[in-house]
Amino acid sequence: MPLVLRIFLTVSLILVVLASIATGILVWVGRQAVLESLPANRTQFWIERQTWFILLVVGALVIAQVTISSLIIRHFARMIWIVTNAARSVEAGNYDAVDLAAIAGRKDDLGALARVFQSMVEQVRDREQHLKQQVQALRIEIDEVKKAREVSEITESESFHNLQRRAAEFRARAQARNLASPRD
Repeated sequence: MPLVLRIFLTVSLILVVLASIATGILVWVGRQAVLESLPANRTQFWIERQTWFILLVVGALVIAQVTISSLIIRHFARMIWIVTNAARSVEAGNYDAVDLAAIAGRKDDLGALARVFQSMVEQVRDREQHLKQQVQALRIEIDEVKKAREVSEITESESFHNLQRRAAEFRARAQARNLASPRD
């Protein structure tokens, strides 16, 4: 059973017990008035006085329950807000902004949710990092294949073969000139 529900039921049970006690006091006072054979106007006065007292006690208990319930709800709403903001940070790709340690330390369902969410964030962060590394490796591989293809296109072109042939002719002429010219 969630902690909020347990606290709410406990506070409600306490209020019911206190209201029952107050009602019992009213019945007891009425019986005492009858047993003591008080005059009717005094009995009526005591009963009215005790009725107002019980109404004040029950009213104070209701106000206390509403106040305690509001504080509990506000506390849990704040924790849920923290988890929601963490989810928004992850959605935006900011995995380092997720800090749910305070909530994850709890032993209730909200703590379990925070622990599972933190584990999921770590897994997503690791998976994204791994994918980025794979994309980088693939880009390098694609660039190498692209360069090899471009080099192949250049070296297998007709104009490149013509340039190679002309360069070989120039080298042959240069060697022939070096051999034909006297050395000093």
